[in-house]
Amino acid sequence: MELPRDLRAIDVPVIGAVRSAPHLRALWEVTDASGEPVPAASVYLHHIAVDDFEPGTLRSYAYVLLRWFRFLSAIGTTWERATSTDFVDFIGWMQVATPKRGSTSGTKGSGYAARTINLNWSVVTAFYDFHAWAGSGPIVTPVAGPAYRPSLNQVRSRTPTRRAVGRQKVPKRAPRSIPDEVFDRLFLGLGTNRDRALMSLYLATGARASELLNIRGGDINWGENLIRLSRKGSKKEQWVPASPDAMVYLRIYIGTRRIISGDVVWLTLRKPYRDLNYHAVRQVFTRAQDKLGTKYTLHQLRHTAAYRMVQDPNLPITDVQWVLGHEHLDTTMVYLEPHPTDVYKRMLEHFSRARIDPSTAPIARGYDPEVMRGLFGGEL
Repeated sequence: MELPRDLRAIDVPVIGAVRSAPHLRALWEVTDASGEPVPAASVYLHHIAVDDFEPGTLRSYAYVLLRWFRFLSAIGTTWERATSTDFVDFIGWMQVATPKRGSTSGTKGSGYAARTINLNWSVVTAFYDFHAWAGSGPIVTPVAGPAYRPSLNQVRSRTPTRRAVGRQKVPKRAPRSIPDEVFDRLFLGLGTNRDRALMSLYLATGARASELLNIRGGDINWGENLIRLSRKGSKKEQWVPASPDAMVYLRIYIGTRRIISGDVVWLTLRKPYRDLNYHAVRQVFTRAQDKLGTKYTLHQLRHTAAYRMVQDPNLPITDVQWVLGHEHLDTTMVYLEPHPTDVYKRMLEHFSRARIDPSTAPIARGYDPEVMRGLFGGEL
C-alpha cells in the first residue's frame, strides 16, 4: 500500500483549454496540450447537449473536465486509467489548492468553494457513467469505487445512506436581496434610460437575466403591462406582469424606435448596434455600484423581487411561485427567510416598546440618581 500523496505539492500544469466550437452541437470543446480536441470530452458534451442544456452549463462542464484532465496529467495518468484513489486525491487537491487567476470558483483564500467541488464531483461522475454506458470507458469508474455504492435494497427502500465520498457539506444559504435604500441609490446612479428600464423590469418581474435579455418586440403587451418570458430550462413561454413604472421606463427607452414582433429590444448604445448580452449588463450593474462600494450581483435583483413579493401579505406564496417560474413551491419558500436588515429594524422597534419603564424602577443602593436620570430620563 502506497503512502498518500502530498496534495499541496502537486503542481497542476496549465495545459489545454476550453474553446468555442460553434460548428458543434455542444458549442464548446476541450483541447489537450497540443491544441487538439479531446475525443472523450467532445463525445460526452455532444451527448448532453441534445438534452437541451444551456450553453453556459455546457461551458462550465467543459471547464470541469479540463481541470480533471490537467490534474491527471500532473499525477502521470490518463482518464481511462484513473483510480478511485486518484479521484479522492483530486477532491482533496481542490480543497487545498489555490485557484488559478481568473477562476470563478467563488473562493476566499486557499481551496475551492464547496459548491464548486460538488459541481466537479457531479460532472466527473456523469462523465464516467456515460462512458461506462457507451462502452468507451472503464467499467469500474474511479468515482468513489464500487465499494462505496449503495446496495440495491438501499436504493429501493430509500433509506438514508452516508454522503458519497468527496461530496462536500454545503451550508444552506438564504437568498440575499438588496436593501431598498441601497437599490434606490444604485438606481439613481444608472446613466441611461435603457439601464433604468432594464433594472426596473428585473425588479418588477423577478426574471432571470437571460430571460429578460432575450425578449423581442412581440413579447411586450403594452395594454396589459405584461412581458413574455421564455423560461430558463423548461423553455416554457409565460406572460408575467410588470409594474406600471417599469413599463414607463421601457417606453422612454424605446422612444421613437419602431419595434416589430421579431426585433430585439435590448441593444448596445453605440453603433454598430448589437444585441445586449449578459456580460455587458453585468458591467453596467457593477459600475453603478462603484461609488456605493457595494458588490451585489445581477442575479440578486431576482432575489430582491422575490423577497419583496413574499413580504406582501396580500400576495399568496403560490402566486409568487408562478411569477418566478419555480417548478416546486419549496424553492419559493426559501424567500420567506427574513433579511437581516429588516430583522434589525423590527427588533429595534420591539425594544422601543419596553414593557417596563426604566424611569419608574427602584434605584439600587450605591447609584447616583442624577446619573440614572441622565441614562433613562424621566423623574426618579
